[in-house]
Amino acid sequence: VPFAKGTEAAIVSKLKVVGIVRLGMYEYDKKYCLMGLKALQEILGIGSKVNAFKILTNNLDKSIEVTNLLNERYSYPLRAKDWSNLNRNLFYAIRHQKAVISIILIAIVLVASFNIVSTLMMMVHDKKKQISMLKTLGWSSRQTFLIFLLIGAVLAFLGTLLGLGFGRALCGMLQWKSWIDLPADIYFFSRLPIEIRPFEWIVIALLTIGLAIFSTLWPSYRVGKQSPVEGLRHE
Repeated sequence: VPFAKGTEAAIVSKLKVVGIVRLGMYEYDKKYCLMGLKALQEILGIGSKVNAFKILTNNLDKSIEVTNLLNERYSYPLRAKDWSNLNRNLFYAIRHQKAVISIILIAIVLVASFNIVSTLMMMVHDKKKQISMLKTLGWSSRQTFLIFLLIGAVLAFLGTLLGLGFGRALCGMLQWKSWIDLPADIYFFSRLPIEIRPFEWIVIALLTIGLAIFSTLWPSYRVGKQSPVEGLRHE
């Protein structure tokens, strides 16, 4: 035990290791060992005293409030720290990684939107004759615009639904058995933790569908304004 009594001399004691505990968090697995309280008190020579204890709150979000109240009531050398302060670097890294992942997801959705645009443009080119014939028979520009907008909306909805289903299945498999090993000294965790947040899923799905439908406006508008003569000129 280094610096146990505030001096440079370390306390050395011979102990028997009876088991290895892996908590899944690198900081804990690297630093801590578990042993009986009485044996530790004897090694440190502190009698029946303790130098730290933990308080479990009913609501983890109120831990900061409880910590501030304790620090206001007790003075040095007594001090309280909550779990968010002890793991500040971890949450800082997670917040930045989440921002980067969000940017990557937006880029993926944009690429998928361009694919919808190209699909509709190819459909307009292939169906130019049929569109012109419908317009000649009285099909209005507004109806043409709405039908292609509907096609783009259906593509966006089906693609988002399939993506959500595949993502939920993948998350379920990772929750059941995680086969992704992470370098614990970099990511603090040795296993990939999975937490499903329905609200975020709904927001992402709505944004994806909205962006995809927005991408269909230009090709739908273009085909709506197209003259019937264009499709029948070479027929």
